[in-house]
Amino acid sequence: MGTAPRIKYLLKGVRKHVFRKFHRQQHHHWDTFKNLLDALIRYQRIETTLPRAKELQQYAEEIMHFAKKDTPEADLIVESMLRTPQARRILYEKMVPRYADRHFYVTRIVNQWRFRMRDSTPMAFIEFVDRPGELRPANPVGWERAKYVWEQMQQTRRGFRRYSAEAEKLGLFDENGKLLSDINLLPKTAKYEWQPSEDEAETTLVPYDPQSAQQAEAA
Repeated sequence: MGTAPRIKYLLKGVRKHVFRKFHRQQHHHWDTFKNLLDALIRYQRIETTLPRAKELQQYAEEIMHFAKKDTPEADLIVESMLRTPQARRILYEKMVPRYADRHFYVTRIVNQWRFRMRDSTPMAFIEFVDRPGELRPANPVGWERAKYVWEQMQQTRRGFRRYSAEAEKLGLFDENGKLLSDINLLPKTAKYEWQPSEDEAETTLVPYDPQSAQQAEAA
């Protein structure tokens, strides 16, 4: 499609992926992103170009959404998006329990603000939040968020006024309308626990290897 037809579609309000192009055929696009998605789940953090990271982020968010549904239809979609059995085991055994209370925004893109030498492409990291060894922790969710709000309200009067509305939604006030004296009085939600079968071996996360990630990107 040339420049004039693209402008015509833009004027009509129809976006045809004008601002993010990949110089391959459409069936090669999905094959590349399946390899990148599989590597992202296995290594939890990979290095790629900034446009690919932005495109990959939506697939990573989508596969976590379907994995947490726990339905036969959603499991078939997950199976079609991954390559290796190791990535499937890590997704269901490690990541689904980790993001039980985090409904979206499970990935983060870190712009490196540098360009690749051979083609001047901007580079970036894409990673999952709340992973082991994370340098910049994400905002807490679930019971950890309730604990954070309770601590802020205990420290200062300004924090009490700021988080009063959220504390009421989280149930941090007792029957008399006073803040709970102990955060442990708040009942914790039951966490999702994976129940492996007897013939399944324990799965461990693979450390980040830049060479392996680059090979997966080139595949």
